Amino acid sequence: MFFLQRKVSRSDTIPYLAEGKSAFVQYGELETRGYIVLTGESECSIAIPFVTLEKYIKYMQNFKQMDFLHHAERMIYYSEQDSNNWELFNLHFLALKLSAYRYLKNNTTLITSSTISLAELYKGAEFGNQVENIRLSIPNELIPVITLIDQFTGNRAVQYKHTDETSGYIADQVVYNNGSGATYTDGFFFGKGTNNESVLLAEQHKQHAYTSDIIYRKDDVDKEQNKLQSSPCKTFVFITTAEVHMDTPNHTAIIVYKHVIDAFYGPFAHRTI
Repeated sequence: MFFLQRKVSRSDTIPYLAEGKSAFVQYGELETRGYIVLTGESECSIAIPFVTLEKYIKYMQNFKQMDFLHHAERMIYYSEQDSNNWELFNLHFLALKLSAYRYLKNNTTLITSSTISLAELYKGAEFGNQVENIRLSIPNELIPVITLIDQFTGNRAVQYKHTDETSGYIADQVVYNNGSGATYTDGFFFGKGTNNESVLLAEQHKQHAYTSDIIYRKDDVDKEQNKLQSSPCKTFVFITTAEVHMDTPNHTAIIVYKHVIDAFYGPFAHRTI
């Protein structure tokens, strides 16, 4: 899966359907056919030509997470100041990556472990020293994204209303878009740790025009992270198109900002090759 930015060799294979039957093709063969570009020798990075990416997204229309990727470059670089869609874009991007790890674990030999580190899941970001090596169990099912009407404030002992007119407790292995106007966090995901404990990833999204000169400093990021003090097992993820000036992220924080956007979004960044 190219959007996971995993290194591959030209002899590694990936499954596909040929006339209704399962088959395998090598990455080197895909490069020969012009579908992808591999950079490197024994370990290669995958680059996706724009036309291939458009075909891939069209083919995957039945997978809801892919809908948001049509607008990836515009959302990241031109920032139409649509904060709700910016939040949804990033939450669907998280769900897509988690679901892709499930696919690779179940269908290929590229992943042999049943867990992934946050350093792998948020590759390209900057990490506090207590979170980079935290590991999550790779989910067994596709990860849904559910939008709440109610605002989740860290309490899992009550039920919350959803936009589809249902209600329920906050579940593990679901990405949630928090209720409108939420002050706690824009979106969150309770994964399973290596000892089956719940691990909270709480994402806060701040969208600005890519040409903006806005700068977040340590006090600004601390203010956002302090909203999570009531919740245990927390990892704070701050994603912005602006610059962030601080020496290192806080111990339990992951930071994505203008300087690392290309590395974080990978093939969805500047899709012009």
